[in-house]
Amino acid sequence: MAYPVGFQKDSEGYFIYKAAGADKDYQIDFTKWLNGDTLASVIWTVPAGITKDAESYTPTTARIDLSGGTVNKNYIISCDVETALGNSDVVKFRVVII
Repeated sequence: MAYPVGFQKDSEGYFIYKAAGADKDYQIDFTKWLNGDTLASVIWTVPAGITKDAESYTPTTARIDLSGGTVNKNYIISCDVETALGNSDVVKFRVVII
């Protein structure tokens, strides 16, 4: 299992608060899940209404920079990864706009 850095968790999964006017960078750490493997590709999926400004990854982490959003709305962000050894995983989290 990958672990979003600095996120909270409830019965629906991982989430994080973001102000509508804020430009924020989020990171998912795949180190434990990778168990020595490395990330080979990362694809972020972002719904309409929130903006993906940038994305990057290292051998063990995936990062995305988000801005915008509408107050009192939730956005599901998806991170689809594939490893050098051919394993794959999808991690989703909610961005709650305040």
